[in-house]
Amino acid sequence: MDCFRMIPEMLRQEIIDSSTYIGELVKLYAFTLLGAIPTAISSMRSRKLKKVTYRLRSQRTNAAPEL
Repeated sequence: MDCFRMIPEMLRQEIIDSSTYIGELVKLYAFTLLGAIPTAISSMRSRKLKKVTYRLRSQRTNAAPEL
């Protein structure tokens, strides 16, 4: 955790190039969002299917079984 706390100080002292850091951070957020969207959509679809009920049909038939 010390490393994360040092980032603002390292940016101030220009040990880390701020434009590169921000650019990489934006890319990280974009790829995270791109990965999260399909997961969220899938989760919402599965929730909708949990509320669907189906009537079961009787399996009995009057016909003789085939051999």
